[in-house]
Amino acid sequence: MKQFIQYFKGPLLPAKLMLILLILLTILESVDVLMTADKQLSFAITPINNTNLASTTLSNQASLVATPRLQVKTDNWYHLLVLDNQIGMSPLKALSLLIVYVCSLLALFRLNQDNFFQTDVSDLLAAAAVALILYFLIERYTHRSFREDVLSLTNQQYKLAHLNHTWMLWLGIGLGWLSRFMKRGYLLQQEQNLTI
Repeated sequence: MKQFIQYFKGPLLPAKLMLILLILLTILESVDVLMTADKQLSFAITPINNTNLASTTLSNQASLVATPRLQVKTDNWYHLLVLDNQIGMSPLKALSLLIVYVCSLLALFRLNQDNFFQTDVSDLLAAAAVALILYFLIERYTHRSFREDVLSLTNQQYKLAHLNHTWMLWLGIGLGWLSRFMKRGYLLQQEQNLTI
């Protein structure tokens, strides 16, 4: 019991609680998406000929702009697995984020708050990095495969908007770098322990 309580003490408690909350929210959203019967792919689109989007002026300094979204019915299991839909995030994105959250939580539980390099958490950080980078590449490729479909469905008036998920790539690269840093620190700590 004391060891269990020890896991939840210290300055890393808010991070641990936040990761537990993110894991629960991601699982709940995934269950909601998977249990819904009539899913449609949802794409952000932009006009090709730079026509002004419908906007409502709220004041002299602000206006509300409607961003169009295209919803497409499909029976293709791969597209439903990889791409976001009108209900929430795709199952593959949820799985990637769950891998990141669980690996991060396990790394925080393994870390010794007095000496970060006493235990090796580099494998967990590397797994999280790979999950983010792989999802980014798979989603980007699949999303781009819909360019012609969107043009034909909208009579050449709209095109796919760019994905805003490059943060996943950069976070994956950052976690990969942190993984190497933690591995090097762990090996140096082990070497130092042997010389003492």
